[in-house]
Amino acid sequence: MKNIWIAGVVLAGIIIGSCQKMDAYKDRFQKGKEISYPGILDSVKVMPGDGRVQITGLFISDPKIVKYRIYWNGGLDSLEKSVTRSSGVDTLREIISNLPEGNSSFTIRTFDARGNQSVPVSVSGNVYGSNYKSGIINRGMRSKEFPVPSRLIIDWLEAASNLVSTSVVYDALNGTKKTFLTSNNGAHKDTISDIKPGTNALVLSRYLPEPTSIDTFQVLKADTIKGDPFPPFDRTGWTIMAFSDQEATGEGANNGRVVFAFDNTTGTFWHSRWSAPETPYPHWVSIDMGTPNVIRGVYLLPRTGNATGIPKDGKIEISTDGTTWTAAGTFTVQNSNTAYQKIPLQSPTAATRYVRVTF
Repeated sequence: MKNIWIAGVVLAGIIIGSCQKMDAYKDRFQKGKEISYPGILDSVKVMPGDGRVQITGLFISDPKIVKYRIYWNGGLDSLEKSVTRSSGVDTLREIISNLPEGNSSFTIRTFDARGNQSVPVSVSGNVYGSNYKSGIINRGMRSKEFPVPSRLIIDWLEAASNLVSTSVVYDALNGTKKTFLTSNNGAHKDTISDIKPGTNALVLSRYLPEPTSIDTFQVLKADTIKGDPFPPFDRTGWTIMAFSDQEATGEGANNGRVVFAFDNTTGTFWHSRWSAPETPYPHWVSIDMGTPNVIRGVYLLPRTGNATGIPKDGKIEISTDGTTWTAAGTFTVQNSNTAYQKIPLQSPTAATRYVRVTF
């Protein structure tokens, strides 16, 4: 019994000593008051951006919250905002800018009117910048072609899933600058029907590094689709001087005649005479361009919708007076009628006003 009594005395001394230390802590830090922790910010997320992030969260509980503070850069930087709580759920959306590229950590605390602060809520997220931009590239193309001088067809390769869109900026026939936008990430073809012949088009792609990113990122340098450096001449004012033959009636009122070889409409055509008496080769037409031009080749489109009767061989002659003709080159027509055929001459002609094409 003696030993047990002694142990009880020692235990009582320990308890008494501990209570004295706790009372001293309360007197020093709580001033005799109870500790109160405001409610925390719920559902906190960090959405990445370009040198910035957006932090979102929900004020669900504790209507006594009057402000919040966000800390970053190891606590060296912070932002404080007041809060006016409603009777329901309130949303925080805060942009933090001027952040270095990489992963950044943030701590959020809420405060009540007495200055009590909540326990910290820590989150982290990515910041994107110049390094990311330097690594993204414009969408790939399988091919790009001008089947008609004013029409551009782009055959796109399948794109990355985080590609947002790709723009094609070009000069239009009406003299304006236009932008064609494609957001289809699957392999497909797009057609631009009013690009000015001889002009280039610029391709620029935009990406989202993450699905929740608040910024899209554009490739730093555009890719160039080069137009024909020697586009077709403006045929305004051209006249037909003479021709070998034409089908004047058999192809209907708006076809067959030689004038339809130069009307800039792919659905019409010049046809050699097939009604009796049929005219044999050669078939030719001579043109007055009105002003002298240097000729580097010809564009030919065999009759569309009917692949029979495509001519094979031809020659080009030029004249300065419309009377004396000089050979300028020969050509062979492809056995296809699906697109314009650009047939270059081996060397450009001297400036000339009159040209004759013979099949």
